[in-house]
Amino acid sequence: MNEFLITNISGIFIGIISAIIASYMYEKFQQRRERKPLDDILNFGRKESLIFVFPPRTDVTEIIKPGQHIDLHILPKTSTEDFLAINNIKSALLQIHWEGKDSVRQPDTLKAADREKNIFCICSSKSNVFTGKVEELVIPLYDKIYRVRQKGNTGEHEIWDGTSETASPTYEQAAGYLKDGISPNRLFAENFVDYAYITKITNPFNQLRNSKIFIIAGIRGIGTWGAAECLKKNWKQIHNKLDPANKKSNFSALIKITYENLDIIETKVETVIPLPD
Repeated sequence: MNEFLITNISGIFIGIISAIIASYMYEKFQQRRERKPLDDILNFGRKESLIFVFPPRTDVTEIIKPGQHIDLHILPKTSTEDFLAINNIKSALLQIHWEGKDSVRQPDTLKAADREKNIFCICSSKSNVFTGKVEELVIPLYDKIYRVRQKGNTGEHEIWDGTSETASPTYEQAAGYLKDGISPNRLFAENFVDYAYITKITNPFNQLRNSKIFIIAGIRGIGTWGAAECLKKNWKQIHNKLDPANKKSNFSALIKITYENLDIIETKVETVIPLPD
């Protein structure tokens, strides 16, 4: 009787343990399946290091002392949108359990060895000179690839793919709000639409071709922030538009960003151009 009871208890115990293990393994399988599209996009190695290259901001207000203007900032100046973009990219990396080491640089502090690593360029060539250097090397290689250019002599900018342009409605929207009596320092609470692009390419500075460069750039600052938000939350939209036969391929994606009251409320991937590795 005791042996029968022990056998039954042992069987129940083993069954419970097996169920727990099976449930755990199934959950892990589902997690891997869920994050695989983002793994495909960020396929530069889970333990490889990377660098965020962001532009300097000289228009940030300096610290004022009586009788003189002195810049006492120790950390590099950056815009709010650039900081939020970097934070969003880090959140995307956490989703794939990336274990590498990241660091930040400004373009003028990049060393030759830095340029060979995996790099996220924050902002377009309009403000980030390193983005400009990268695009100068890769634009001639492709029929179409997104980048930002100045729109005539207006002082405005637009996204250009080599054949067609995409303008930012933010310029007209801001002018309209000001005309309606909205104070310039209250524009942050209004609704704006901007366009941005995410480009993934094989690092042209790396002779071994074993690292990637991502360009995260908007026409305006909210576009850059929104592009990184898209990478964090709506990466499936990019993945779904890639060639089914090569989901890990390089690409250049055009993204529509909708902003309102200090938040990105929507990101939509308009087009994805596949690029050769």
